Amino acid sequence: MFFVILCEVNATVHVESGFGISEDLHIQAMEEYKYKVNESFYYQANLEVTDMSFYFSSTEDITLFCYHVLVNRGDGYLALPTETLSTEYIVVTHIDNHTGDQILLPYTKTTQTAFLVVATEDNTQVNISLKIQGPLMAGGCGNGTFFNGESRTFTLNRYQTVGAYCAEDITGTLITSDKPVAVISGHNMKYTTFIKDGMQEMLLPVKSFGRSYYLPVPPSITGGAIYRVVGSVASTSVRSPYVSNISNISFSVGERESHDITVDSTTGPVYIEADKPVMVVQIAIKTPSLALVPPTSLYSSSYDIGKPVLHATYDLKKVYITVIVPTDKVLGIRPQIFPQFKVIKGSCFSEASVELTTPGFYRLTHVDDVPFGAMMYVFPFSDTQCVFTHPAGLNLTNDVASGGCTVDRCQYSSSCTDLTTLYQCDCVNGSGGAHCETDGSCEDQVGNYTCNCTAGYTGSFCETDIDDCATNPCVNGTCVDHVNNYTCTCEPGYTDWNCSTDIDECVTKPCVNGTCVDHVNNYTCDCDPGYTDWNCSTDIDDCATNPCVNGTCVDHVNNYTCTCDPGYTDWNCSTEIDECSTNPCVHGTCDSGVNNYTCDCEPGYTDMNCSTDIDDCATNPCVNGTCVDHVNNFTCTCEPGYTDQNCSTDIDDCATKPCVNGACSDHVNNYTCDCEPGYTDWNCSTDIDECATNPCVNGTCVDHVNNYTCDCEPGYTDWNCSTDIDDCAQNPCVNGTCVDHVNNYTCDCKPGYTDRNCSTDIDDCATSPCVNGSCVDQVNNYTCVCDPGYTDRNCSTDIDECASTPCLHGGNCTDMVDGYICTCRQGTNGTRCQTVLDPCVANPCKNNGSCTQTSGGFNCSCPPGIVGDSCQTDIDDCASSPCRNNGTCSDRVNAFKCQCPANYSGFLCQFVLACGCPCLTGGNITVEQLAAKVALLRSILLVNKAILSKTIRKKTSAPDERRSSAGIGLGGIVCLVGTFAFFLFVDCLNFIKLMPTKKVQQSKIIDMTRRLQHVKHPPN
Repeated sequence: MFFVILCEVNATVHVESGFGISEDLHIQAMEEYKYKVNESFYYQANLEVTDMSFYFSSTEDITLFCYHVLVNRGDGYLALPTETLSTEYIVVTHIDNHTGDQILLPYTKTTQTAFLVVATEDNTQVNISLKIQGPLMAGGCGNGTFFNGESRTFTLNRYQTVGAYCAEDITGTLITSDKPVAVISGHNMKYTTFIKDGMQEMLLPVKSFGRSYYLPVPPSITGGAIYRVVGSVASTSVRSPYVSNISNISFSVGERESHDITVDSTTGPVYIEADKPVMVVQIAIKTPSLALVPPTSLYSSSYDIGKPVLHATYDLKKVYITVIVPTDKVLGIRPQIFPQFKVIKGSCFSEASVELTTPGFYRLTHVDDVPFGAMMYVFPFSDTQCVFTHPAGLNLTNDVASGGCTVDRCQYSSSCTDLTTLYQCDCVNGSGGAHCETDGSCEDQVGNYTCNCTAGYTGSFCETDIDDCATNPCVNGTCVDHVNNYTCTCEPGYTDWNCSTDIDECVTKPCVNGTCVDHVNNYTCDCDPGYTDWNCSTDIDDCATNPCVNGTCVDHVNNYTCTCDPGYTDWNCSTEIDECSTNPCVHGTCDSGVNNYTCDCEPGYTDMNCSTDIDDCATNPCVNGTCVDHVNNFTCTCEPGYTDQNCSTDIDDCATKPCVNGACSDHVNNYTCDCEPGYTDWNCSTDIDECATNPCVNGTCVDHVNNYTCDCEPGYTDWNCSTDIDDCAQNPCVNGTCVDHVNNYTCDCKPGYTDRNCSTDIDDCATSPCVNGSCVDQVNNYTCVCDPGYTDRNCSTDIDECASTPCLHGGNCTDMVDGYICTCRQGTNGTRCQTVLDPCVANPCKNNGSCTQTSGGFNCSCPPGIVGDSCQTDIDDCASSPCRNNGTCSDRVNAFKCQCPANYSGFLCQFVLACGCPCLTGGNITVEQLAAKVALLRSILLVNKAILSKTIRKKTSAPDERRSSAGIGLGGIVCLVGTFAFFLFVDCLNFIKLMPTKKVQQSKIIDMTRRLQHVKHPPN
């Protein structure tokens, strides 16, 4: 990241930061200066306070640009001076799908919008009220901890920052503070197919929003631009006086709401004006960037711009400058580098662009000091696939910041009115526009003129017939414009001047057996049950649809009954009675018929219910043997010499059929076998395995004689089980997409549906989301009908009825559910504390204060030692710490008391009792010890003499707090006499100090004490 600094004269710029940087930069006049910042200083926290900011201060006026240059793109912005910052901002970000031939941008945590707040003073309170545009797609802000409608408050010191990364478009997020702050917002990294690009801009405070803007066409490589208009207050009307070849621009935006306008080579530049202050930002479509668009109120007459060399690889290869100048003043631009100006239709301004080819400093001015707009388009790479966009400068003077009327904003109006956030022009009769620009007769003025248009016409040259239909007055009809008038051709079913009245087609009561519902130019009848046709006059034949499938239908009013045929049951006789439900077939399969059944017996069984085993030996099949009966079979035990199933064949060499699957040829004591196809070996007993080659792809192979069959796995078919059966062929998914599997399918349900076939609408009210209200289920959504006194999506927010401050005269409001209660101050009553009483009746003055009624309430005269509006506060007489030598102070009313530690005494604990007065007249003490004690005593008394005197006066003048005492008492008199004795002693010490000494190198105090000792104990 680079800061580019420009100045017209030599300057010293001091840069410092909250993380230790402090240095001076020396700027040469008319030369760009670049200051590089390491990436480790970037703000990377999320809803956390850090010190990631830079502060620049200069000896001269400078222009400061910030460029964030990466290998894979970046962005830049114009830094605003601290004196133009304020306490209210509206965040602007952008997530869109305008990527040309590139892939659409998903709403994910890798496509993060961002905002950053920078404090300029210590102890700054910052409140962030989050607003998310559209539905929540990926998780809100702060890693999914900060959601739409929530507020967060932070305390920042100078240089400190706080911000957040978000997964949604957070345009409209409100940032307020109690001290000026700077706000940067945008898209931290915008991912496209091959590009990772940043979109950042330092935002204008709300107080600097404007009412008229010119939206230029950016360089063609950008693919045009989206201009996002953000409203500062509710019901803001925005329009363009000129009807372009695309569409007429006219819309409304609410407070913190936005509206997008696309401007490119097909539309041409656009002029818009608003009736209330708005902010406009430009978002380049193909080469992502975010830039402030200056309102006309912030145009300047001079700009300092530069084309710096930032980096050997990532240089600012191309710089384009676009200017917007009054059409009759285009020749005043210096230097005259703009080849051609194009008039912006619907305005008195023209647009021109030029590329700055030579690196260095550029000074762009107007010779007549005429304000004009300037936008910069900086291309940092030779492939021109990235653009940094920002204004070249802004006329953010203190006058504009504080209102605007000190600057001549309303050039053609009768008066100007300062507003909180900007200014307002009060135009003369017949004028209009944000700056009263369509006003007055055509009068020559200094460097300009105005046109006084006749009724029905407008425009700078009265060239435009006012479209009286522009406000769409015909509610349900077609408007035909006339000069200063219009007429409405109503749609069928409507009447009156503006086609706003719906004709009631139900007046004639056309519905015979039903309720009439009026529509536009029509009506419908909501028929009573059992009736039909347009006017509900026909009794519905409930048997007309033949509802009784196997029976006779009997019609009733709005109903029918069925008499079922034998063997059928249920309401519509559609269910055949299952005669096989009792399993009557013992050894067979039951086939149910209408009112009957038949049994398909298993082989070997017979009779009605297949309960009798058939005797297969009854026909005596064994010719020469004994028959043994089995189920559906028999066996013969042959007599010796016989064989075959019925023991009827004489044995020979082939009689035993040694050729299992072939023809036997008898020979002498031998035989040969001619095998059938599919068999092999000597006796033709081995079946050739046709399954050996695994021909069944998804199934089990079953070998047969000279053939095979495949038993397919579920979900597969054809001869070799190679075809997957399409389980989605019958479209089983009612509200979803079918996904075929092997012998199965799954349904990818549309949002709001569930179950195997997506046929069940999910009940979004099942979790009872409406806390204080009733829930109405919808498909993949729900709405809440809130109980009185509650609001928000889930009816969880109690409406604050105290927000409108209903309690008068300082009453305290307590919010209730669907109401409020006022707790009135003394002297007022009523449901809203609207009645003012004598405030002194309630004795509001505490501590014996005297109450006096005033026009605004009451006034308390407090006794000594007591302060406060209601005499509620006892002055802390210990606040000045009067007790010396670690004495403990106890506060009294207009007095105090000191509790002294050991070896100290006095009202202020200022007296030392460790030695006492006897040390002056006797005892074992050296001259040095005596001198030290005298010096200590003298210092205490001299230093605190004034305080002690004041304290004594206070003590003697204030009454004692004890109930049984009066005056200072005997102890007070003793204390007073002792105090004056000490003062006399101190004065003696001062006198001793002034006496001459013989030894200059010794202290006067030590010398005087020695003299005293000499007098007390003369030498021998």
